[in-house]
Amino acid sequence: MLARVQRLRGEVRRHLRRGVSWASARTAATCREVLERFEALWTFVAAEGVEPTNNRAERAICPAVLWRKGSFGNDSERGAHFAERMLTVAATRRQHDQPVFPFLVEAIQAQLQQTSPPSLIPSTA
Repeated sequence: MLARVQRLRGEVRRHLRRGVSWASARTAATCREVLERFEALWTFVAAEGVEPTNNRAERAICPAVLWRKGSFGNDSERGAHFAERMLTVAATRRQHDQPVFPFLVEAIQAQLQQTSPPSLIPSTA
């Protein structure tokens, strides 16, 4: 297995080096950027527990992407900040298997009563 990975690494590096001199400036720039981070591409081979894909990250941002596409984004910087904060709250609560709505109710009540806001991350985390 390790020999196959080493051979594949060599092939990928050769193709990237060829791509640096490619006629397309965008392709050449991309190849240069990948070569700068080349060793990081192979971390999953040497480090236990590192996934070879970004599927977990893709799944985590999927709701935010779908929301943005469905709502056509924001019309103001204030709206953008609100959206990023709400999406962060939803994603964080989901990661900790905690409901979003009760947290929002608590946060709004704390604001209205001028008391300390609830913790986004549950204390059992």
